[in-house]
Amino acid sequence: MNISRASSLSALTFLLSVTAQTAQANNFNYDYVEGGYSFHKGSDNVKHDLNIKGSKAINPQVNIVAGYSKIDHEFVSSSSEIEAGANYHMPINEKTDIVGGISLLHSSSASNSNSQTGYKMGLGLRHQLTNEIEANTEVSHRDVGNQNESNTFSIGGRYSINETLSAGIDYSSTDNYGPDALTTSIRWKTL
Repeated sequence: MNISRASSLSALTFLLSVTAQTAQANNFNYDYVEGGYSFHKGSDNVKHDLNIKGSKAINPQVNIVAGYSKIDHEFVSSSSEIEAGANYHMPINEKTDIVGGISLLHSSSASNSNSQTGYKMGLGLRHQLTNEIEANTEVSHRDVGNQNESNTFSIGGRYSINETLSAGIDYSSTDNYGPDALTTSIRWKTL
């Protein structure tokens, strides 16, 4: 075994042992169904986006995600997008999780039979400000064919209405893919 491979295995072993020890500090629920509405206003177009997505924890650090979005454009026909992927989340302290993920995306347009498949990957933080208020941020990259590549920064918050229901608001800014967006959502935590 070469030195580089031995060093990589040692680092991975150390990371996994630290992760296993800190995993109990996690205060976040990764089992939910969420519905949302986004309003995008750019210099030359307006888009409205209705979406539904869900997440299911499959172990203490991994959750699978899936979603569907229907996007109505002001001057062109509507489009839709399906997403499926996985996230890895790890507490960095008792009130903060770091979350990284990758998803497969499939987009289609109602105006023609053109559909494209690509991916999205992101890295973000979830932080519990109070018992009722969570703040979140994410940086993501997506690439869905035909030069449809973009980077997005988002920041938002979530208010827990009760044990199972929360409301969220997020602002996102995308570099070259489209206008900034304001998103509202309702999330139901499943048990």
